[in-house]
Amino acid sequence: MQPIIYADLRCLQDPKYQFHPIGYHLASLLRARKGNVLSDWKTIGLVDRRFPRIPDEYCSLVDQISLSLNPCWNDAPGLFIDASPMTHDTRFGLRFHGYSAFLCAAIVHDLKRLESSEGLPELASRIEYLAKLARLRASDLFFPISEYTAGQLCELLSISPRRIIVTGSAVPAPIYERSDESAVGQRFWSAIGAVVENRRHAAVIARPHTPRLAFLSPYPPDKSDAAFYTAMTMQAGKSLFRSDLYTDTARPLASDRGFRDAGPVSIAAFVIGQYNGIISVLAESARHTRIFEVFQKYGGPCILHEFEFTPSGPEYPFLEQITERASPLIVNTVTQQYFLKKAYGADAQVVTCCPRFLFTEEELTTPAKEAARNRQGISPKTFLVSSFGYMAQPKALEAIVLAIELLRSWNIPAELCFFGSTGSEKEEVDRIATLYGTGMYVHSFADFTDVVSYRDFLIASDAAIQLGVNAQPLTALTDCISAGLPCVATDELASACDAPEYVSRVPDRFSVLQVGECLAGIWEATAARNANADARAAYLDTHNFEHYAKRLLEILGFA
Repeated sequence: MQPIIYADLRCLQDPKYQFHPIGYHLASLLRARKGNVLSDWKTIGLVDRRFPRIPDEYCSLVDQISLSLNPCWNDAPGLFIDASPMTHDTRFGLRFHGYSAFLCAAIVHDLKRLESSEGLPELASRIEYLAKLARLRASDLFFPISEYTAGQLCELLSISPRRIIVTGSAVPAPIYERSDESAVGQRFWSAIGAVVENRRHAAVIARPHTPRLAFLSPYPPDKSDAAFYTAMTMQAGKSLFRSDLYTDTARPLASDRGFRDAGPVSIAAFVIGQYNGIISVLAESARHTRIFEVFQKYGGPCILHEFEFTPSGPEYPFLEQITERASPLIVNTVTQQYFLKKAYGADAQVVTCCPRFLFTEEELTTPAKEAARNRQGISPKTFLVSSFGYMAQPKALEAIVLAIELLRSWNIPAELCFFGSTGSEKEEVDRIATLYGTGMYVHSFADFTDVVSYRDFLIASDAAIQLGVNAQPLTALTDCISAGLPCVATDELASACDAPEYVSRVPDRFSVLQVGECLAGIWEATAARNANADARAAYLDTHNFEHYAKRLLEILGFA
């Protein structure tokens, strides 16, 4: 991982300070970097959306400007420049003070407000100022602009003189002792370079360690994909990284799934520190959760699960805020990646999509299929078509029912089962089936609660039909693929899952005839399930949580 300098640029955003000695001083130090020992380090300027944008003349001082205050980090050297520790909210730099790989350098102009209580008449202001002093004291190096301020640091905060380097000020103002700008910059960067070199020598003899990750995420029994993926990723990755879970799921949690329960979602992960990565796991449904609140403040790595592909809908501000702050932004499919690039200009990284259920070869044999049908009371003569998971689109519901009617008109003994979560749509399914005279051949289950029956239907079915929109629901189709079950799916959904050849595709704007013809083709093929064994095995080789965990580490920069 490339060494990086992170600089707090809020004093260059704040109109009170951007053309004030505080802003001028930081700008001069950043200009001086180019001729000093860390000139080959990438420099990222950290900004706060609550302030105005940085003036154009300051933008060239850094290589990149970012809203993310939560980078991933390995043991490569890194520097955080705290440019206005006594002026702005100290929580801004929590991530950097909390991890030992960062060298935290504080630029100190003065501590004058501490000398008189007249400057802090409000109790709340005094408490805030003391908090700033406490955070300032946690820095590694101190760069006061005068000997007087250096004395204050020693006297008031008991800072060792060895950690204090007086730079002087290159500010064109009579209130400060003027120094040559290049000399000020040389003192600043040379002192930092010496400490970085000492740390580098110490790191050479240090043992490499397993990355430690914090996940801010929902967790089962929450039924969301976000919860399921997090649980499986931590379990599959336990030999690759150490996981701490921050979740608001009710306790007790399972304790044998490759993670440590670190408590409810909060900023504790940033305060405790020592995490190589702090990952927010979000979905569109999580916009009002504590996870999103923390992410809004600090950004950083974000795994984004289910969301609607409608850039003008109510979720637009939610996705816009995520794309602005996520670094990196991680999704499960290339379809999601393409949409985020097109709608928001965001560069998302793709891990992979994985099924919830895996099956042995023995479970997919003809005798096993017959046994499952016997358990569920399914006639051996029935051509059983099942639809799994969430199905919200009325058009899709109607098309699936009409496709069954069409098959029966072609003398195919088709029956339809909606299995998973039709929820409030059950009445609509029943109404449509009755309307078209297929009521006795259409069955639905209101909720996905019976895992045994769900697996049985994946094994017992002859075909599946998944007409999701916006590449949803992914997990249901991957379950069908995992079971080697021939499917009919919309092109967008099949592409999102990297579906193998036994998934027949219909256009996203499909017709009933197209769906019916694909299902009839599956009926006529009458191939045994094991005919798809090779394609199924190839798919599962890269769509599993071991692969997901390895790919996650690659994206985070730890592979």
